[in-house]
Amino acid sequence: MWFELGLLALFVLILLLTMLPVWRNVERYYLTQELKKHPELTTAQLPLGIVNYRLTGGCDLPVVVLVHGFSVPSFAWERNAKAIEHSGFRVLTFDLYGRGYSARPNRRYNLELFSSQLNQLLDHLHLDQTVHLVGLSLGGAIVSNYAQLHPERVASVSLFAPLNEPVNIGPLKLPVIGRYLTYAFYLPNMIQKQLKDLVEPELLEHWQQRYQDQMRIKGFRNAIYLTANHALQQSSQQAFESLNRNQIPTLLIWGRKDKLLSFEQSDNVRSYLPINHTFVALEDAGHALQYEKSEIVNKALISFLRGLPDKKNRP
Repeated sequence: MWFELGLLALFVLILLLTMLPVWRNVERYYLTQELKKHPELTTAQLPLGIVNYRLTGGCDLPVVVLVHGFSVPSFAWERNAKAIEHSGFRVLTFDLYGRGYSARPNRRYNLELFSSQLNQLLDHLHLDQTVHLVGLSLGGAIVSNYAQLHPERVASVSLFAPLNEPVNIGPLKLPVIGRYLTYAFYLPNMIQKQLKDLVEPELLEHWQQRYQDQMRIKGFRNAIYLTANHALQQSSQQAFESLNRNQIPTLLIWGRKDKLLSFEQSDNVRSYLPINHTFVALEDAGHALQYEKSEIVNKALISFLRGLPDKKNRP
């Protein structure tokens, strides 16, 4: 009797655990359905799918490209883009593949994929002049990789707490088990994990609502899982060193209270950058420094861009 009950309980437990990723899946809509709800968005059709972007500012102005991080899409720049534009620049923001309102192709989500996306978007928009690249977290690794591959298209690189070395994702890297754990436990808690980005948690509610919007679009889970297993496992050392080799002006900004990529990592990153790079350490700033300390960050970035020696790259 007890043996049979034990087997039944074990069966029920296995069934519950097996169905957990299904029950906790919030993906309900296809990208095309969501885009119809937001006719105000501007999209580009690239080889791997639709890319949501926003390009503002005069056509004759130098271009600043803002590349967001691991999971928070381009709304991460909402406190920066307008200030940069008003300072005399043309500003491009966009959602990386798998995020926001961009396509979720089933590909290897590595730095090369994102660099290719950026290059194809610049071509699509006919932005043939050199551009100023700004990357946050994973975006920092992406813009550095892009500058290594296409130095002739880059006027400067600004890195905000950039991903610089492989991230230990523990059991998430295991075949089959890793995907299960990502879908059943890691992803459902990602909204709360945004707390680690912020020193001021009262800002979280605004981020949570915006963040949830992208989680409803099919393919988000797969993109995050594949990014963790590919892009987050790549080192940016050679890309950082290429900035020095190609003499690309570089700005590095880091928050002293960063809980995701600790401030101590800045020393290692600085050792690879051009010797004359500009470094700004922000007090009381976490990982989302461009949001929490937007006024200071905007001022530092604009000052850096305006101080570049090549006049054609300044307003």
